[in-house]
Amino acid sequence: MKDQITYYQVGKTLATKVASFVVLQNYEHHQQTIDRTKLEKEITALSDNDEHIKFSKTFVAILNQKICGSIRIYKKTENIKLPIEKLFEIDPEKIVEPNSTIYHIGRFAVKKGADERGFRIFKTLMALALNEVNLSEKSAVFAECDSKLLRILKIVHIYPEPIGNPINYLGSETIPVLLKPSGFGKFLEINQHLIEQNLPLLRDENVICE
Repeated sequence: MKDQITYYQVGKTLATKVASFVVLQNYEHHQQTIDRTKLEKEITALSDNDEHIKFSKTFVAILNQKICGSIRIYKKTENIKLPIEKLFEIDPEKIVEPNSTIYHIGRFAVKKGADERGFRIFKTLMALALNEVNLSEKSAVFAECDSKLLRILKIVHIYPEPIGNPINYLGSETIPVLLKPSGFGKFLEINQHLIEQNLPLLRDENVICE
């Protein structure tokens, strides 16, 4: 694309627009008929979850004032249940080493047709999120993704471990996975040039989600 894509960190004021973007892109990528009532419920459910999460960062890619990519990472605290606990009844504490810092990556979506040049948006957003993981301590990252995303992750040198059976969620077959630093360290090393240390904070309520 000729126009320049810019990256921002966003606050909770744009949480609903990011949630809307993620849900809409999931349905569009999987070519499912959109049930408006179900769509609104899913967007509301995602937005409501944000109110209880303290240590989180959401990054977006913007093109012509429109969201064309998003991702969120947050650190698990005692009062927070990860999606794998709610959706798959998997206890992350039983999977990771004792006293590990647990993270979750979600809200990941790239607008169809926006990322045609070597997964650049994909890699940039993923690098920004994974760069938030403290690699100097015992860390584990959980996520949920479909089989297509799993294939792409491996292409860019991210190697997740499936930890449960798939379910249908947000319009696609979704698999719970675990990411260890050993499984994404090479990716961060290769893509360090994509990581901007001081991304501007986007507060513009006129950003469009479509």
